[in-house]
Amino acid sequence: MKKQTKKDIFYCTLLVLTFLVLVFKLVGKDFYFGSDLDWYSQHISIPEYFRTLFYDTKDLLPDFAPNIGNGQNIYNFSYYGLLSPNILLSYLFPHISMINYMIISTIITSLISSILIYIFLKNKNYNSEICFISSIIFLLSAPISFHTHRHIMFINYMPYLILSLMGAEKLFKHNKSYLLIIGTFLMIMTNYYFSIGGIICIIVYYMYLYLAKNDTITFKTFFNTMFRLALPLFIAVLSSSIITFPTLATMFNNRLDSNVNISLKDLLFNNNTKNLLYDSYGLGLTAIAVPAIINFYHKNKSNLFLAGTLSCLVVFNIFNYILNGTMYIDSKSLIPFLPLYILLIAQLLKDILDKKINYKIVIPILIIISIYISLDEKIGLRYIIEIIVFIISIIIYSKFKNKYIILVPIFLIVLTNTYYLNRSDELEPISSTKYDEKLITSSLKDITSNDKDLYRTSIDINRTKYPNKIFNNIDYYNSTIYSSISNSSYNTFYYDTLFNNMQARNRALTVTTSNIFSLLLSGNKYIITDKDPLYGYKLINKEDELNVYRNEDSLPIGFATSNIMSYKDFNNLTLQEQQEALLNVIVAETDSSNSFISHIEKSSIDIKNFLIQENKAILKEDNSIDLEVNDRFEVTIPIPEEEQNKILLISFDMNKDSDTEDLVIRINDIQNKLTISDWKYHNGNTRFDYVLAFQNQKELNIKFYEGEYNLSNFEIYTLDYTYIESSIRNMDKLNVTNHKGDTLEGNINVSNNGYFIVTVPYDKGYTIKVDNKKVEYSKVDNAFIGIPISKGEHTIKIEYNAPFKKFSIITSLIGIISFIILTILEKKKILFK
Repeated sequence: MKKQTKKDIFYCTLLVLTFLVLVFKLVGKDFYFGSDLDWYSQHISIPEYFRTLFYDTKDLLPDFAPNIGNGQNIYNFSYYGLLSPNILLSYLFPHISMINYMIISTIITSLISSILIYIFLKNKNYNSEICFISSIIFLLSAPISFHTHRHIMFINYMPYLILSLMGAEKLFKHNKSYLLIIGTFLMIMTNYYFSIGGIICIIVYYMYLYLAKNDTITFKTFFNTMFRLALPLFIAVLSSSIITFPTLATMFNNRLDSNVNISLKDLLFNNNTKNLLYDSYGLGLTAIAVPAIINFYHKNKSNLFLAGTLSCLVVFNIFNYILNGTMYIDSKSLIPFLPLYILLIAQLLKDILDKKINYKIVIPILIIISIYISLDEKIGLRYIIEIIVFIISIIIYSKFKNKYIILVPIFLIVLTNTYYLNRSDELEPISSTKYDEKLITSSLKDITSNDKDLYRTSIDINRTKYPNKIFNNIDYYNSTIYSSISNSSYNTFYYDTLFNNMQARNRALTVTTSNIFSLLLSGNKYIITDKDPLYGYKLINKEDELNVYRNEDSLPIGFATSNIMSYKDFNNLTLQEQQEALLNVIVAETDSSNSFISHIEKSSIDIKNFLIQENKAILKEDNSIDLEVNDRFEVTIPIPEEEQNKILLISFDMNKDSDTEDLVIRINDIQNKLTISDWKYHNGNTRFDYVLAFQNQKELNIKFYEGEYNLSNFEIYTLDYTYIESSIRNMDKLNVTNHKGDTLEGNINVSNNGYFIVTVPYDKGYTIKVDNKKVEYSKVDNAFIGIPISKGEHTIKIEYNAPFKKFSIITSLIGIISFIILTILEKKKILFK
């Protein structure tokens, strides 16, 4: 590493100041430097939960997350930094709120990345001005600047990737692999998903170094060179298996299918300009990236290789399709290659200043490509203006020989693009978040201090913000979850078996619900809400507009009953009858032993005919109805008096989706949404279900949002809540004696032979002991853990061990030992002389 001069220190300081001014300009005094989308619900709440769980258990390697999503394998959330050095560092600062820690640490991460890029280029003999402007282009590129406050996980690995690139060069030139191994290891631990692209980036760069040095290429020299790289990369991967192996196990079990249909055209040239230019979910560079790539296509084979590789990445979508795990085409997978594009830009600037550009080759190709890009309605004009400014700058520079004529316009273009891009993101208001959390935390403290049992609490306020939030109270358990990976059985059960409405654009988001069946089955004894009360829930506290309700008859997290229903009999019930059955029986792979009789009754309400009679909808020949809504409209339907004090179950089919807007229908503030047809996280919500169990409900207020609807198969049923109360009271309840970390223990007095269920999503890895004897468990109720149990008093102990964790600890230790041995051998020059 070259010694940094005062000029270098000045430029690095200018890098920092430029970014900090941008940050303060964006946030002002009223907002967090964090997006209103996903940032708080995922990138803040989940790391905060890791830290809170550690403070409670003192376990750096937990297996289980008992507080989120009814309790799940904690490696479902490893993407959000379970063992990331960035997150682990926060454990040392308990008095700094996670929201402030993540803002500060992410800003520092982006700044360190840009300084490392500066050093990386400086080591390659670029002058300070080129290093500065190239580092500014990197720091202010769309993905780096934008995701510093939106999707943190898209960029938080970047310092370690750049260290790895520097380590690759150190390995190639000096036969030292320690920096490469450490950088790659930390990159994987920080983000296993983007580390795949990161490792490929390292390999591409190493091959570029090899081609630059060797005029003659033989199979033997190439094999030996790549093996020399493969060994430290393998050691880094092996050392990080503590995070990768258990995570891969959860991915194979729980990955949700993508709804995107990929054609051959999509894999080739379709809409590929956003891979390279301006887009925050791609490489996000400005127009200068195009001549930079073109300029690299001459001189020698190493340049041709690097330019060709980087061109293919942005031209052919098949590469980001593969890097996205063949789920969808998304340019975010190309972000790890950003440092190599910056290298090309630095070389372009050097060639311009040194007058080494072959304009006879560059200009014609640039014109052809620019004509193609100009056809893009979204970016064409902006790109052409930037190219013209760039060319004019070169012409003026050729006369006055002042390098700032080239560099200053580039700086201003990048800064302007970045500012307006980041302004487009709605940031999280400070006041509303603090106000909500203060009230909710206060209510939770009152609840947990007065009720020491094990139960779940529903936070029915600002639903999409708090699905993973634990409010710094480890005694708070919830049923909601929002994660890129979660227990698939639970997700399927939540949406396809229970009547839960799908209110979000992403099926992975299982938010708080007003569905009385879902709440009671999962043991939600308390509801904290600003909405109307549900049947069975009584007001126990009120603070401002926030109400706390309690239902003494909610099911416990563990219970037993002799009422058993086979899956065959359960599947023969209607969807409405299944909701009631789940609160009366346990559904298992066995013969039915109950005499369940449903009390579900058909309602006299007819939504379809009401819409037709009010001239709101048109009846089709297939008995469906069409509605066309230009903005939004709402209708109100009175509920017959005899049905006003009953639970209403409403459902109907959505027979077509839209390619322009999401289709949304709200009934009494319960929302269902069908996302646009080409949305990569298409929620597949073609059956709109509503469970209305609000006390004193006298009418249906139905709101249709903009779109064209075709609806059919309207079904409305009622159920008296008293039937639910009586069935729940007959269950034998688990008396919990320990529920810390990965373990749940308790005792139960079982009235008759039957089944015991714990409403934790079924997964591999549980060990269940009844009276200190291990028993086999199975999936019951299509989602949860169940075991046969006999009449009498029993002790039950349930422990969770994440699959492959023990094996991964051993392999990680082998990797670390291998790293130590290799470092010693390299130092003594015993190996790879």
